[in-house]
Amino acid sequence: MSLSTLLLNRPIPRDAIELGHLVADPVQPDQDYCLPEFSEEGVEDGSSTNHAATLQRIENFQDVLEQTRGTKLELSLLKLLSIGASNPDRVSLKVSSSLCIIHQLRNSTAYFDAACEDRAVRDWLERQAKRPMSTAYLICGFKTLTDARVELVHYKDNVLDFSSSVPAAVIAGAAGVPLPIPLDSGLDVAAGVSLNRKSYENLGYTATGEQVFAVQYRKIRFALFSTKRVDTAYLEKGNRWKSYINTRSREGQQMDENATDGIEATPDESLRLEDLKEGYDSIEVDGEEILYHTG
Repeated sequence: MSLSTLLLNRPIPRDAIELGHLVADPVQPDQDYCLPEFSEEGVEDGSSTNHAATLQRIENFQDVLEQTRGTKLELSLLKLLSIGASNPDRVSLKVSSSLCIIHQLRNSTAYFDAACEDRAVRDWLERQAKRPMSTAYLICGFKTLTDARVELVHYKDNVLDFSSSVPAAVIAGAAGVPLPIPLDSGLDVAAGVSLNRKSYENLGYTATGEQVFAVQYRKIRFALFSTKRVDTAYLEKGNRWKSYINTRSREGQQMDENATDGIEATPDESLRLEDLKEGYDSIEVDGEEILYHTG
């Protein structure tokens, strides 16, 4: 399955996110999430806290930036990495001495099936399913930069405007512009002259540690049903269970046969542009769909 990649609006620390996290909002993966207990077992090399993870290293992130030159995605990357430059279209960006790492979940479907055996995961998923217009997402991959050296050059224009009736010699001397009339004519002229002076401001910093800048998701699809209308075998297959919330709230009461006290959760397709709020766009780079904020 080809997964789209969502460029975050801000970098987040590596320890604030993990493969296999179930999140409520893809734009803020470090908020309102659930992590199955077995995901914390770790791996031998210590490179990830998820035993089902694979890593791919890209030694020079500047090459990645070069592929986005002249696109709106370049501007979004600039905003993400420039720590809120006030006028990013007047900034030159270079990322050097950095290591880009792609963290990937090997088998997201099998992982999710195992995760749903966890009572806490089922409880969290059910709360998401019961909320109006609620969705949930499984983190299947993310990209990080490690100890990235970011160099920014801010370009500024200082403009001095002269627009009035002043002695021609004064204007000519200030602007260095030849006039079509003799300077000793004694005439004053109405003229407008702009003096442009460019200045440059260099800024460099190192983002210490590993920072997450992009995430890949699969949506979780929910289906509600009545356990009174299905047999036991149906509940035993797939990620289906009897509602914990309805069971607690209806203790001692007779449940309607049509009441939806059962829930099914299934990992579905990748996050798509239509799943995000307005202000997002997409572009394909080397066969990968990148979703990014344009505001």
